[in-house]
Amino acid sequence: MDLTNNTFIFDSETEGMQYVKHLAGGKSGKTMGWYNGKDEPLDINYMYVDPATLKLGWTLWTKGQSETVWLSDPNDKVPAPTAEHKQSFSLWVYPKYVKDSQNFDHGSMLWQRDSKGEFKGFQEMMKQVAQELMNPQYATMLPVFEVKDAVSLWGGSTCMPVFEFKGFKTRPEGFVIPDLPQESGAVISPNNSPAAPDSPIVEDEIPF
Repeated sequence: MDLTNNTFIFDSETEGMQYVKHLAGGKSGKTMGWYNGKDEPLDINYMYVDPATLKLGWTLWTKGQSETVWLSDPNDKVPAPTAEHKQSFSLWVYPKYVKDSQNFDHGSMLWQRDSKGEFKGFQEMMKQVAQELMNPQYATMLPVFEVKDAVSLWGGSTCMPVFEFKGFKTRPEGFVIPDLPQESGAVISPNNSPAAPDSPIVEDEIPF
C-alpha cells in the first residue's frame, strides 16, 4: 500500500484551515517570500485582515514541538512564562494578488506565527490602523494592506514582511472564518481621546 502521497497523513493543513507564513530563506532553504502550510509559494501583494480574530500569546518549542499559551484578552500584559517562550500572534487574513489583468484571491488563511521577523511585521502593520479601528464608521469594514518587499532586521538573516495600509473595504464574500474557537479584541489599548480622520479612509489606493 502506497501512502507516500496520502493527504490525510502528509497534508500539513488542519481540516478547514489554510495557513500562510513568510519565510526569510536562509536556513529554510527556500526563497524569501510567502508560503502556505504545505510550503508552496504564494504570490501576494494585497491582504485584508480581520482584527477581531487577533490572538496574542507565548510559544515554547521543545524538540520540534510547539505549545502556545494564548492570552484571554489581547490587551492583557502577561510576561513570558519562561525565558525560552517566544511572542506569538494569530490573525485571519485574506491574501490577494492583483497586477494588470490578474486579480485572484487565496481565500481565508490563518497567519499564526512566532518568528521574530513576522512578529515585528505584524506589529508594524497593526500600528498603522490602531486609531482607525476605534472609529465606528469602519465597524463593518476591514483594513486592506499592500504587501511590500521584506526588509532585513538587525543586519542578519531575520527578515520582516512590510505592509502599507491602503484603506478600508467591505469584507469579501469569500472571507469566511471556519467555525473554530477565536479570541476577539482590540489590537492596541484604546486611547481615551482618539483622533478620528477628517474623512473616511476607504478604497483610496486599492486597485480592486
